[in-house]
Order: sequence, then structure tokens, then C-alpha cells
Amino acid sequence: MNTTEASPLSAASTLDTCGRMFVLGDRILRAIYPQSTERVQELLASGLIEELVSRKLFPRTWVADTVIPGFGMVVEHERIHRLIMQTDWSSEMSRDAALAILEVNDICRKYGYEIADPHAQNCSFVG
Repeated sequence: MNTTEASPLSAASTLDTCGRMFVLGDRILRAIYPQSTERVQELLASGLIEELVSRKLFPRTWVADTVIPGFGMVVEHERIHRLIMQTDWSSEMSRDAALAILEVNDICRKYGYEIADPHAQNCSFVG
């Protein structure tokens, strides 16, 4: 395991009750608070993330071989390039984002989960 010092991704990541997002070079890391580690491990083992990834509704995600001091575990997300930001969305894209959020929540419910904060700023288009 590599212990590292990573830079916070954004001040907004402080709103996440499970952990914080960090950037390390070209890597996107989510450092999980110790009290949330078991819950995140259960989520990763549930099959939910794999289904969302297979439906192209969530970036590929795995447990990282990285340690960030003060956190219980680190999860890495696939870095997605060429995001289309919300300010550039057409009205059709806004509709598609809303439908995608509903689809994600339906899939989450199959696994006993639900989206904690479903809003457009947590949705991006790729390509």
C-alpha cells in the first residue's frame, strides 16, 4: 500500500457524509471515513456498483491500493474526460439527466439503497 498526500478535489466534497474526494495526479480518489468503511465495503460487495457501471450510469470504481492518513479506506473512480457540464446542457439533456437519476434510484432500490442527494450537479454527460 502506498501512503500519500492528495489534494482535495473540491470544497463541495466536504458535504459527503461518507468521505472526501481527492485528486492524486490523474487519479480520482474517495477517502472513506473510518466510521463509514464497513458500510462502503458492504455497498461495494452488493453488486450495485457493478450494475450501474455496466449500464454506463456510474464510473468504474474499486478499492485503491492507497492510504490517506485519517481515513479508513480509499476507493478509486475511473477518471472521466470530456465531461459536458450542466451549464452547457440542452433542455433534452436536462430531461435525460432527470430520467437517469430516476433509473439509478430504481436500480439502487433493488439492492436496498437509495440516492442520498439526487440533483443535476451530481450528474454529468460524457462525450
